[in-house]
Amino acid sequence: MDKLSSIVVGLDFSECSLIALKEAIRLSRWNNASVCAVHVIDTLVVTELEEAMSPFQQKICDSLVDDARKEWTRLVSKIDGASSVKFEVRIDNRVRGLLSKAREAKADLLIVGALSAGFIPLFAELRARKGEAAAWEFSSSVLGWAAIALAALSFL
Repeated sequence: MDKLSSIVVGLDFSECSLIALKEAIRLSRWNNASVCAVHVIDTLVVTELEEAMSPFQQKICDSLVDDARKEWTRLVSKIDGASSVKFEVRIDNRVRGLLSKAREAKADLLIVGALSAGFIPLFAELRARKGEAAAWEFSSSVLGWAAIALAALSFL
């Protein structure tokens, strides 16, 4: 595998994204690569807030960005190596914002902690509706299909 020179990691401050950040830092040390953490504030959230409070539009955007920067500052002291990571806040569609940053940085790798966005809510809902056994059966099925897909991709 070629050495990595630039890594972009999506950060929403969830537990999964913090794990992704730690992994990005670990990989950057092996490769002497730069890391940029990107927090994307979804435009849908901003639009809804602006419509509700139109006279304060710019203050809302500024406040959301400030809150993300404060959370980053708090986080940096808790994760070894995070102080060397660049941090950026964008207001955009989450996917488009991360992909555009990855293109701008000419990133060799984009890391996201997607578990919290998809799997965990489904697992929790299934557990609440159908019980513990059904939730674990679901997770076993998802992991099984993921393993089959990865095995198939490895042969390509």
